[in-house]
Amino acid sequence: MEKLTVLIRKLASSVVLNSAAVNASGLNSGRMGCSLALYEASQVLGDDYLEDEAFMLLQESILSQMDDLGFHKGWSGIGFALMYLIRNNYLEADLGEVFGERMEQICVFLEDKLRKNVLFIAEELEMLYFVNEMALCDHSKRWEKIRNRMNEKADEKILNLIDRCSKTTVNISRSSVQNQLNAYLNYRLPEENRKSMELVIEKYMDLYHRGLLPDNLVTYLQISKILGNKYSLDGHYGLDWKNRLYVAPLSYQTSVLALDLETSGEQGPSAKWIESMYLTPDWKETEQNIVAYIYKASPMFGLGNGLSRLLILLCMYMKLKDKRDVSPMVKLLTL
Repeated sequence: MEKLTVLIRKLASSVVLNSAAVNASGLNSGRMGCSLALYEASQVLGDDYLEDEAFMLLQESILSQMDDLGFHKGWSGIGFALMYLIRNNYLEADLGEVFGERMEQICVFLEDKLRKNVLFIAEELEMLYFVNEMALCDHSKRWEKIRNRMNEKADEKILNLIDRCSKTTVNISRSSVQNQLNAYLNYRLPEENRKSMELVIEKYMDLYHRGLLPDNLVTYLQISKILGNKYSLDGHYGLDWKNRLYVAPLSYQTSVLALDLETSGEQGPSAKWIESMYLTPDWKETEQNIVAYIYKASPMFGLGNGLSRLLILLCMYMKLKDKRDVSPMVKLLTL
């Protein structure tokens, strides 16, 4: 545990030192992602200084003058992060006071698109992460109506993509379809019209068994979680899953590890993988392993594929070892 604590502190210090060079404000590649990571680190370390730094980055994000309403780079992602912090008691704030104007902008934008029945692109459907959170605390039912309509759009879009994949004569990027499916399985709440989601899973499994879509660890773990199936990475994949993680981008790696850690716990295969890669007895080897993944990322300190994402994973692992609830963090690491 001592080495894990030291590593988290080192990575958090690196995020603080380099956050001044981060120009973007959004969740995926900007200050908001850095802020989330520092809030997580401040909690597991009990460090007031890191909490102050996290709050300053959050303020800078909220004061941004950008026009982007999207999730990964824009206002709906910042709103999602704010709600995450408030809901999990990292921050005491009234969302309406600090984010009311932006909430209204997002709401009007989505209502207008739905009213005109305009096609939603994949990036716009990912705004469902924010809409889902708003629908849970909105007593006017305005956000609930938006969520229900967007769920229909999401079902329609992914089923259309799967149908196109089933036609071998259609030229389509199967890796793009796989990525959109993983996002859909993450932002689409299964309790909202579960039959539609089960139909998507059934059709995906048909394509997979026909060899028209590749095997994917994230998809496998997400479907297992949704359907309540028991699984074992070692039992299902042998050593192959580890080989895949060695060459995978950090975003994919952390998604797999977070989903598996939530179920298999600190004695499971993902915990052992983290120990072997990031908590080695030799600090030089640990640093080399981190550099191998992080320094490929652009920007290297963001939540999308950078140091902030790894920091959140290690904070999740520390909470798991302390027998604390880690389920909220899984959502962050599968974005």
